Amino acid sequence: MSVPPALDEAPWAAFRRQGTPTGLLDLDSVTQGLLASTLWVITGTPGAGRSMLAAQLARRAALPGGATTRLVSGREDRGLVLSYWLAGEARVPLHHLLGGNLGPEEATRLEGAQRRLEAAPLAVWTEADDKWVDEGCHSTASFRHQVGSPRQRARVIVADDVDIMLDATLPEMARSLRDWTRRADFTLIVTVPDDQVLDDGRLLPCVAREADVVLRLSPEGLFYGDPGREGEADLDVLRNRYGPMARLNLEFQGFYATFRGRQRGSSAG
Repeated sequence: MSVPPALDEAPWAAFRRQGTPTGLLDLDSVTQGLLASTLWVITGTPGAGRSMLAAQLARRAALPGGATTRLVSGREDRGLVLSYWLAGEARVPLHHLLGGNLGPEEATRLEGAQRRLEAAPLAVWTEADDKWVDEGCHSTASFRHQVGSPRQRARVIVADDVDIMLDATLPEMARSLRDWTRRADFTLIVTVPDDQVLDDGRLLPCVAREADVVLRLSPEGLFYGDPGREGEADLDVLRNRYGPMARLNLEFQGFYATFRGRQRGSSAG
């Protein structure tokens, strides 16, 4: 009787895929993390926290010792994005940081968080930075310079409010963005409003065809007072090329600019 080979030596081991962790373990378990050459779409109602989630995914992708990551924002200013990162990394309430109302322990944690962020392969661009947004970011080709030189090439790019930056809707851009990720071999995460992804609650066919992962953030417990769900948000995996669809229950810690998994072992800040 033959003995089956060890799992990591089996012929199918070559098919294993492992992407950059998102920091949300339940999400990683169904998507295998941020795989290279994939297009991720984050959508949700206005104020649902898309920008916070995008900033969190960028931070977690780069820390600790992670992938070279770039966040490009078409709406938020640089200081606010940096404050999201600092608050989440230091576990300091965002309103304390923004209001300058910090205790000694919080200041110490912020100093450590700043050192870790400065050492990470993590950068942010906004429309107030340089000239690229005003002069050349209205096409996918010009957006490409964010990938950087081969030595510093970004493995993860997060484009918050990508429709504003590229002056086009996601349905118009989906094919070219998908092709770009394949050619340059990186993960692209974009955020867009609900109406560019859904029609009467269903994924638009072009988005379903081109996107590898589509996430919809639904913080009904935050805004609409669902009994027993205060402070909760649902993250619906509406499209997943590499695994099942799912509904992940998150705890929204807005004071830390962070979403955390509700289930045991399913979260990271």
